[in-house]
Amino acid sequence: MAARCAELLKEAGSVSVVEPQIAEESEAGISTHQLGSCRMGSDARSSVTDRTGRAHGVPNAYIADGSLLVNPGGSNQSLTIQALAYWVSKGIIRAHRV
Repeated sequence: MAARCAELLKEAGSVSVVEPQIAEESEAGISTHQLGSCRMGSDARSSVTDRTGRAHGVPNAYIADGSLLVNPGGSNQSLTIQALAYWVSKGIIRAHRV
């Protein structure tokens, strides 16, 4: 998959692509949780969403996954991501009650 992603990036005009060094998957499998690509914050210049997960400058667009976390904070982020998604969903309901 990494090779295909690199190919797509090059076709899209990337000047250079650094391919990840991925270890061979064990029989038990692997698990990754991508984090930090959509930082929460009050300043739209340094963050993607506000504290409720709502995207700055994009009405009714919310992010409710690990993208909001700037670092893992522990060994497995699954429960933290679930709690964050719950927090964002409650905010969406509050914001859109009629």
